[in-house]
This record gives sequence, C-alpha cells and structure tokens, in this order.
Amino acid sequence: MQDRCLESIESLVKKVLKENDHQLYKWGVQSHTPEEWYVITAEEFGEVAKAIQEYKYRGGKIEDVIKELIQASTLMLKMTEMYIYEAREIKEVAKHGSGQKVGDY
Repeated sequence: MQDRCLESIESLVKKVLKENDHQLYKWGVQSHTPEEWYVITAEEFGEVAKAIQEYKYRGGKIEDVIKELIQASTLMLKMTEMYIYEAREIKEVAKHGSGQKVGDY
C-alpha cells in the first residue's frame, strides 16, 4: 500500500465526525486519566490489528478494517484535542503568574 497523502481528508473527517457522534451516543462524554485513555487506545489498536489479520488471512471484510481504523483515529484525535486544551490551560496559568511553571502538572 502507498501513502495517499491525505488526498481524501474531507471524506475522512466526515467519517471521524460521524464516529464521534456514535461514540458520544454510546458512551456519553467520558473522563479518564491519561493512562486509562492510553489503555483504551491500545485496545482499539488491537482491534485494528485483528481486523487486518482477518482481512488478510481469513477472508475478512476490508470494511471492517476501515471501521476499526476510523474508531481508532477518532479516539486518537479526541486525545490529541484533550492534550492541546491542557497545554493551553498550563500556558494560561503560567501567563497569569500562579507560580506554576509551564510543563508542571
């Protein structure tokens, strides 16, 4: 397979947003420690690996691989967003002189 350089990013974003809606409907807004988010993500990657193996060696459906990749991608983007917001909060606290240094948690 060759990297497609995100040439279909608009379609991918639509799929991720749809999956996000599905996850919110199924689980609601979740709050976990970073370690728990990592465990959840690792489990999702395991599902991707299983779907790929099923597709490659057991006649599984390529649609299942895509579904698992979208689920994992959605989770990874949500985690990225959480860390972006945390970084902004840390910078704001440091900016207003609370004594907390940027990077301290």
